[in-house]
Amino acid sequence: MQLALDTNTWDIFLDSTGNIARLDDSTQNRLEDLICQRVRHRLQTFQGECYLDRSVGVPYFSEVLKKNPDLRRVKNLLVATINGVEGVKKIIDFSVGFLARTREYKVIFTIEAYDGTIVEGNI
Repeated sequence: MQLALDTNTWDIFLDSTGNIARLDDSTQNRLEDLICQRVRHRLQTFQGECYLDRSVGVPYFSEVLKKNPDLRRVKNLLVATINGVEGVKKIIDFSVGFLARTREYKVIFTIEAYDGTIVEGNI
């Protein structure tokens, strides 16, 4: 069981019965939301941020947020991160875009879950 997060605010929210919304793999739409949320969460975690295990996360400070990052290496790090997410069988499509002027990096992914569900998302 995992808490459902609003995709715009990343806050928890209440379901139709007034309880805190949860995600599980009991329905198809919920499975897609669950996998997508796991991938987005993993990609948004900086390495060293989790005090229980400092090795968890993407090495943004050492590999990404530096002058002239190796974009091929960054892409490989992100692909490896997504492949390590629970429930991900394989990546079907993966694209990245870097806007140098605003220093924004956009990730768009399509993955296949272990049960064959196709999940699309971006961050």
